[in-house]
Amino acid sequence: QILDEGLSRTHCRFFWEKDMPFVEDMGSRNGTSVNGDKVRRHPLQGGESGGLGTVDLEVHLPDATVSGKEPSEKDTHVLLVESPAPGAIGVKKRVALDQTLLFNAPPAAAPELKRLQRDLATVYKVVNLFGTENDLDRLFGLVMDTIMDVTGADRGTILLRPEDGASPRAVAVRARGRGPGRAAELPVSRTIVEEGLKGLSLITADAMLDERFKAGASIVMQNIHAAMCVPLESHDKVLGVIYVDTTGNHRHFAEADLDLLSVIGKQAGIAIQRASYLQETRDLFYATVLTLAAAIEAKDRYTKGHSERVTTFSVAIAESLGLSGEEVHTVRLSALLHDVGKIGVPEAVLNKQGKLTPEEYGAIQAHPHAGSLIVQNIPKIGKVLEGVRHHHEKWNGKGYPDHLAGEAIPRIARIIAVADAYDAMSSHRA
Repeated sequence: QILDEGLSRTHCRFFWEKDMPFVEDMGSRNGTSVNGDKVRRHPLQGGESGGLGTVDLEVHLPDATVSGKEPSEKDTHVLLVESPAPGAIGVKKRVALDQTLLFNAPPAAAPELKRLQRDLATVYKVVNLFGTENDLDRLFGLVMDTIMDVTGADRGTILLRPEDGASPRAVAVRARGRGPGRAAELPVSRTIVEEGLKGLSLITADAMLDERFKAGASIVMQNIHAAMCVPLESHDKVLGVIYVDTTGNHRHFAEADLDLLSVIGKQAGIAIQRASYLQETRDLFYATVLTLAAAIEAKDRYTKGHSERVTTFSVAIAESLGLSGEEVHTVRLSALLHDVGKIGVPEAVLNKQGKLTPEEYGAIQAHPHAGSLIVQNIPKIGKVLEGVRHHHEKWNGKGYPDHLAGEAIPRIARIIAVADAYDAMSSHRA
């Protein structure tokens, strides 16, 4: 048990699987990281550093070279996860303050001050959380979980308005006592939502008695007691709404709740707009990469669809190994581009029916190096380059272009090599 407000109640789990230790995030709010990268499920090695929210951890495994003896069967299933330097927890000193800077708050003000403190802490948390999440689906869930925590609502949803002006669609739904649900599981008051889409923040203490919503049959049918709806805004543009309600006689919402929800709506709107732009940029980049892969395959009638199949296999392998989302993204790009160097290989060589001459085979073997020269010109391409250059290296060191052997071959290249070989053997090709 780690007592830290940055951790979720059930944050992550450490476990053994097939004689290998793993860490798996349990849908935590602040995420779990290994060596600085956010992970969903990740294999662990001794000496790796991890993070649960703001808490740093180190992983220790039995080491025969340290203990002086071979680890026993029991030893191999020991996993120690601890916080480094546990004694260094803070600074102790006496602080002298000018008494004229202090005031005694009257007892009646205490509840308001507590609420203000809670609201400021919530806004600070929201800005930090929303500012670091770029995945839209995770961002929607993060927004909704935060709202349910601070408002005490029974149900809630985020509705986005499509660009074509169609009816808003639910992208995240929460209801107490149930896990994340789909749009159909939470009908909402259309009357209230329409007000929110006009840019108005709305609260009703008792929806049954509110004159504005007398026509809303859904309010009566769902036994809605109190409701709030605020616009999801980004730079004066209404993207959708955040809607929450209570059912039965659970509780009323106060005006301060509406103010806080409105602030969350503005911060969430900006974060969603930013994540949308990033997703559009990533989609455009993928489309460009696919176009480049298609141009290569147009030269070789036998390998049509090869790059996409290798990508499918490579991603499946990467996910089975428990790689992080960012690592899987890198594998996907690298697999799509792995044969880009073939653009410089003559078509007569690519499509030759018979056995290749040594000179022709040399031209084929040049494609990983040529591909790396092409890919290195793409800004921030990072480890994608490793998969493109080294996917024809071999475990025994007899591959090309650099004759790397064993674990000296980058893991991303090993994954693509397996997927590439499988597709070659299972396809009809020259």
